[in-house]
Amino acid sequence: MDIENFDQVLEHVIDGRAVLFAGAGFSLGAVNLRGQPFKTGGQLANHFSQQLGLPEGTPLDDAAEEFANRNGAPGLIKELELEFTAKSITPSHLKLAQFPWKRIYTTNYDNVFEAASHQAGKRLKAVTLRDNIREIPRDSPVCVHFNGYVGDLNISTVWSDVKLTDTSYLTSSVANLSWAVLFRQDMEMARAVFFVGYSMADLDIKRIVFESRSLREKTFFALGTSPEAITRRRAERFGTVLSFDTGMFAAALAKKATEYSTSGEIEPLSYCLRKFSVSPQVGAISDRFIFELLLYGRAKPDAIWSSLHGGNSIRWIARLPERLRSESNPVVELL
Repeated sequence: MDIENFDQVLEHVIDGRAVLFAGAGFSLGAVNLRGQPFKTGGQLANHFSQQLGLPEGTPLDDAAEEFANRNGAPGLIKELELEFTAKSITPSHLKLAQFPWKRIYTTNYDNVFEAASHQAGKRLKAVTLRDNIREIPRDSPVCVHFNGYVGDLNISTVWSDVKLTDTSYLTSSVANLSWAVLFRQDMEMARAVFFVGYSMADLDIKRIVFESRSLREKTFFALGTSPEAITRRRAERFGTVLSFDTGMFAAALAKKATEYSTSGEIEPLSYCLRKFSVSPQVGAISDRFIFELLLYGRAKPDAIWSSLHGGNSIRWIARLPERLRSESNPVVELL
């Protein structure tokens, strides 16, 4: 993609027509309540293992379960809150939170985007897959945490909401949840979808995105300045890979915001509808058009528009053969 086209893509973010998906790389630079960087799944597993004296390489789910057995569920909750609650964020996080994203999705447990939105003076509702999709606010942004959220942990949700696995692997049932339906619709409706710090490692996310090949042209991955070759190839199957990290992406958007302002005359988004554009310049409706419509279902939009708005009435029914003009013909009944 050339830089001119990408520059136009950034306008969709300012217009509120883009979706943001934040991965682990998005939170780089932020520090937790311990004053440390946020841990990845593998690093968290090693953290638990070192405290418990478990062998190196113990899977995260096993290490977390053993941690809870020794310290109780409240102890596990406290540990997760210390590790994934943001003490400070970067200016780049603050910049990205200031834009009117259509929706934010993330596989992160942390509250980095929520903290950034709060500092930016913007409302943001954090939800998990447990929340009722019909109860989410319609008048403010929403951040959907696919793998659980540190700000909503208790003895029951720490096991039901937080996906404590080494790769943040989503359960196979997520693809059938209403949140997955909303995710599909949001991507279809959006003019651009940005995956920041996310490399499509989760199987269910890949399944959802791969279902629609049309998404590839408007999907972008900010994977850093030098992503691993395997990571780049994986992301390239789903969209365009940008040599941007979170800071560079935020800077590009901030620069664009100084040059572009939305006109306010933006057509409404629609998922199941598309604009019907047709030229009304059509001649007389021929018999061929009629038979192709009724017998084969081949519609000619120009002729339909002309019959409805151009003064060409549907008197052509009288020209149909007797057996097609029968009152028992459901097509004639509808006409």
